[in-house]
Amino acid sequence: KRKRKKRSRSRSRNRNRRRLTQRRTRYHCLEHSMYAPMTDMLGAVEKHHVTFACTGATEPILVGPDLERAIVRPTMLVDISVPHNIDDEGANEIDDCRAYNV
Repeated sequence: KRKRKKRSRSRSRNRNRRRLTQRRTRYHCLEHSMYAPMTDMLGAVEKHHVTFACTGATEPILVGPDLERAIVRPTMLVDISVPHNIDDEGANEIDDCRAYNV
């Protein structure tokens, strides 16, 4: 008998509960997603090794001084928004943090 590979679980945070519910219905891989408001963005960074940011903000919402307090483990931040949501220069000055943007 072939052993089945253990399937990894992905976590997704979304600022809108209704949109997350729609995405769960469409994409089954998001079945373990959970809702978190924008006010908990730093809490999400603190709890996860990888964070993708993409909001409608007009300026960075994750900045160096705030990130310095939130980074407690090796962390990768990926900013896929324009304009940028992550202060990548400030984030990359923090030990155990690497930030990338498009």
